[in-house]
Amino acid sequence: MKRMTQKQVALALAAALGSTAAFALPPGDTITTDINAYIGGATAQDGQFENVATSFCLDTPDVYLIGAAGAAGRTITCTLDAAAFGGLNAGNATIAIHKSSTGSSEGVFPVNQPTLGASALNFLTDTSGCVLDSPNLYTCDTSLPNVTLTAQPPDAGLSDVEPSLFTGQNQPGAYSTYSTDFTGLNVVSTNQVLFAPIVNEAFRDALQAVQGLTVGAEDVDNVPSLTTAQLTAIFTGQIGNWNEFLDVNGVAITANPAVTAANLDPQNTEAKVCVRTNGSGTNATFRANIVRQECIAGAPNTLTFSFGNPELVANQSSGLMDGCVDVADNRDSNGNPAKWAIGYNATERNPGPAYGRGDYRFIKVDGVAATSENAVRGIYTYYGEASFQFRGDVATYVDVANGADLSTIYTELASSLATPASLETTVHEWGNTGNLALTANGFPATPNNGFDPSAPVTPWTKSNAAGTNNCIEPRLDGGEVVRIDEN
Repeated sequence: MKRMTQKQVALALAAALGSTAAFALPPGDTITTDINAYIGGATAQDGQFENVATSFCLDTPDVYLIGAAGAAGRTITCTLDAAAFGGLNAGNATIAIHKSSTGSSEGVFPVNQPTLGASALNFLTDTSGCVLDSPNLYTCDTSLPNVTLTAQPPDAGLSDVEPSLFTGQNQPGAYSTYSTDFTGLNVVSTNQVLFAPIVNEAFRDALQAVQGLTVGAEDVDNVPSLTTAQLTAIFTGQIGNWNEFLDVNGVAITANPAVTAANLDPQNTEAKVCVRTNGSGTNATFRANIVRQECIAGAPNTLTFSFGNPELVANQSSGLMDGCVDVADNRDSNGNPAKWAIGYNATERNPGPAYGRGDYRFIKVDGVAATSENAVRGIYTYYGEASFQFRGDVATYVDVANGADLSTIYTELASSLATPASLETTVHEWGNTGNLALTANGFPATPNNGFDPSAPVTPWTKSNAAGTNNCIEPRLDGGEVVRIDEN
């Protein structure tokens, strides 16, 4: 935690000096750094991953975001603090930590079988054409000269769920021939990643109007809700047009007087359903928690294609999911939105107005808001128990000359991703949310299932004696099963 504080101070000093602050490392060919780490997988954890990775630096790190807000990945360059790892053979070496932003399965299958054809992911290796946005922070547009991506198999990866959940429909076609035997990986359960449904702002306001809430209000009491059954119906294609979605009086919500009077009804009533692609941990978490696919025999399949009614849009990353829902809010001269859109995302995204949030909002599930406090109390259960995995055979790493040091670095990364100190609480008007550390990893819980933003720890887990299993009912650490409606 001390190193993170030093980083923040350094960034503040750099800002005071203006955008010409010195680089931690000169922009250029990042593979000339002493060590190169290649990590694939979940985009929902990119914020926390960056916090942990930069905390290992002696100097102020340079962060290169590929695409807008790092939608396609990021590279972090700095000088490592060898003392943070109990010593490294390379000492205080320079490092480029490459993280692709794809989906959780790409932090699993390519790590498990790096020599197969689909295992190569694109990592940023030439940053000299990237544009400085603020001190030590760059945006890298791959259409510009001297912004180069190189295909490499990752040594390690992040996943929002355990590797074994990537079966059936959630094993993407690119990996259909890959082994699902993950015994060669070091798999570490890290933390809980909270998710919630998202809708464009006009749809949120319309739901507020229909549910008798204050339209446009952001506080928790006025966050509208959809039930698990409603969400299942939408995402399995049972509802393709919002005219089929009825209020308590049996009237289509698009024609509800409170909705039409406020010009909240969409110009096009076709449902826009934004999903993540198969193999995404965000997608796997939604299906395990809401639809129960891959968990219960006979559970309905989520949509994978459509020719209209609904309009299905599959997104490769969390950032693209943001945009998919956001763009539906485009208004005409009367204020009516283009469409009503719905999706799902990690709750660390799109915080309050101070962060320039988009035109979408999180909503409740079954009347419960996605706050950390509700998760710690055991009454909000839509989350994934995440993992970090890396190969045990260091001879297979891309930067094989530093294989032993990289194994040490990956071990520390996994441990740090699990610690409460690495987790930042995201503040929305409706409450505090974000990732939660696990008492199952040895961290003390706040008494009486309370929530401490400075030490976000939960006693609830989706692990048992056999390991992490995101299909099981959450249980209190120690094996006691408690029905979630008893708290």
